[in-house]
Amino acid sequence: MNRGYLLEIFSSYQGEGPWAGARQMFVRLSGCHLRCAYCDTPESWRRSPSWRVERTPGSQDFEMRANPAPVRTVLNILDDWSRRETYHSVSFTGGEPLLQPAFVRAMAEGARALGLKTYLDTSGTLADRLAQVADVIDILALDLKLPSCPGVRMGWEDARRCLELARGRDAFVKIVLLDDSDPEEVARAAALVRSVDPRMRIVLQPVTPVSEGILPPGGRTVAAARRACEAAGVEPLVLPQLHKLAGWR
Repeated sequence: MNRGYLLEIFSSYQGEGPWAGARQMFVRLSGCHLRCAYCDTPESWRRSPSWRVERTPGSQDFEMRANPAPVRTVLNILDDWSRRETYHSVSFTGGEPLLQPAFVRAMAEGARALGLKTYLDTSGTLADRLAQVADVIDILALDLKLPSCPGVRMGWEDARRCLELARGRDAFVKIVLLDDSDPEEVARAAALVRSVDPRMRIVLQPVTPVSEGILPPGGRTVAAARRACEAAGVEPLVLPQLHKLAGWR
């Protein structure tokens, strides 16, 4: 696919998971099939008629453009920015990027041709579509969603298939913790990850309050989730959203 729907392109630092702090270019696609209660970018849920791009990387001065965006336009921006600064990788995020797998694949292939690493942030709920792009992604960030979270639709078998596609590569699983997260669901998720790839890292991410009723987990909830992972044979990382604390985008 030569065109697709974006929300924005910007330059910042990765704020989640084991690559937190890495300098990245972010290509945020618009459109998502989920409505997670803790989502911090609800403006990405629907396909936008336009998208914005920083005029220069990190400037916060944006130019608006019409959707759908041509792949070549995206690659020209990535090429220009990567000549000005050094980046760890380019992150394809959303929304849910895998609603547009052909578009993601074309951009990822082009980014790799420019000598860039590719990083995909996905919900881990669309295994068939992940299969269409996995081979052109260098780093996979899978958000394994607990089924008790409001707005989430997930299936354990679909999650397994996503994990199998990530097996043996640079990948990690993120589990967002709310105040009322169920340790039994965390245990099941951790056991699933371990059964597919014992070396895959799990990040327990305390939720950032984005609206009334979304409460971060207390110490007991985090400790219970950690014990659930350990009982499944997994040593998790507990990491907040660094970009929210640091004031990054």
